[in-house]
Amino acid sequence: MSITINKEKEDKKKGTKEVTEYHKCTGLNKTATIKDLKQKLASEKRKNKHSIAFYYYEGGNTKDKKYYGDDVSLSGITSVYFKDLGPQIGYRTVFILEYLGPLGTFYLLDYLLIIDLLTFFTHLLITSICIIVLCHKNGSSRCGE
Repeated sequence: MSITINKEKEDKKKGTKEVTEYHKCTGLNKTATIKDLKQKLASEKRKNKHSIAFYYYEGGNTKDKKYYGDDVSLSGITSVYFKDLGPQIGYRTVFILEYLGPLGTFYLLDYLLIIDLLTFFTHLLITSICIIVLCHKNGSSRCGE
């Protein structure tokens, strides 16, 4: 069984689409599914199988793009369109980043606020010491005479 995988390139300025042949998969058995096609393409093109999607146009209309599920049989399908979804991240990573982001921001702001308060008190202390040293040099008071 042989399936042609096409890739569509859209020119948004001109409003046209150009279809090129991306790859030709051969050697699939008759009971193969989209999942098998993804695994074969991923191994041949060195791509992540989770970042591959296949779609078709329903009824010849180029506006009705329909994506194949992993369990769809390839019997009767001779060509599909390929879309690279790019790098994918897991739900666990999204969950961790979603909850650690606000906590990290809260603690960072709290830390900066403490540093700001310490800076204010340090500035006040240094100013007070300078005034005391200027007013009481050598044991005589010049400020209150």
